[in-house]
Amino acid sequence: MVAAAAALVIGVVGYAVAPAIQQLLATERGVTTLPMQDIAQSQTSNGVTVKLDRAYADVNRIIVAYTIQVPAGFDNSTSGIDGKITLNDAQGSTFPVIEGQGVNGDTPRTIAGLVSFDAESLAPETSRLDLRLKFPDVRAKALQQGASDLTAGAFVFNFILPVGPGRTVTVNKSAIANGVSVTLDRMVVTQSETRMYMTFPASAGIGDSDWYADVHVSGAGWDSRHLPAGFSGEMTLGSMFTNRSGEHITTFSGDYRSRHGEWTITVDALSAVDTKAPSNGSGQPKQARVAGPWTFTVSLP
Repeated sequence: MVAAAAALVIGVVGYAVAPAIQQLLATERGVTTLPMQDIAQSQTSNGVTVKLDRAYADVNRIIVAYTIQVPAGFDNSTSGIDGKITLNDAQGSTFPVIEGQGVNGDTPRTIAGLVSFDAESLAPETSRLDLRLKFPDVRAKALQQGASDLTAGAFVFNFILPVGPGRTVTVNKSAIANGVSVTLDRMVVTQSETRMYMTFPASAGIGDSDWYADVHVSGAGWDSRHLPAGFSGEMTLGSMFTNRSGEHITTFSGDYRSRHGEWTITVDALSAVDTKAPSNGSGQPKQARVAGPWTFTVSLP
């Protein structure tokens, strides 16, 4: 799975641990208002302490927030937000990582992390999950030249989460722009985000999984591109990735459940960055873009 976040904040300095998690939650639209469950489990190994602070789940995604503190003499660890983290249910099914982000805390050598996992494999009626979160190891670079880097773990946490429901809206509409057809298959609306599932052909010799759709959604008096009033700084507005079935997904963070009436879904462009081929002569990977727009209108009672 390849995910592209609309904005990513990593390594912002200046918050104590608990406020750092609050600050981190605020960097993604709508997450601070979610009914996250306090987990408060911690483990220590080889001088490294990992604390699973809180978590949330609905049928679109699962979110975990944690802190990692390393001993003196080492730089902060980016474990977890680097994608080297796994989440499984009691049956062993794996929830793929969508994205991760983190901030540094005032507490020495501590980082707070926030990782989202794809939960679309859940049955619509799922109301509870028994979960197992694993950091295969935690790594940190030694600050002193010539000193050995640190490796600790594994760290494993078992916990239970309630699962919020979702509303699936079947669309199954196609539009054509610049000779390219895009199909909006369906939408899934939950408290944490709204997802658009789309299909369209790959081109330019770049594989299907490296393409994503740049989309915005609007309605009477609202637009997904608008930031909350009074907010300043960077904010993650959503993600773009390809699921295991080859569908292209664009997500919109925040609670859209109360936005009834006519929605306009606009695919502004299709873009790709080739992650499998060597970079071109300029040192950059091969890229492609197909301009839209492709426009769909959906009514939500």
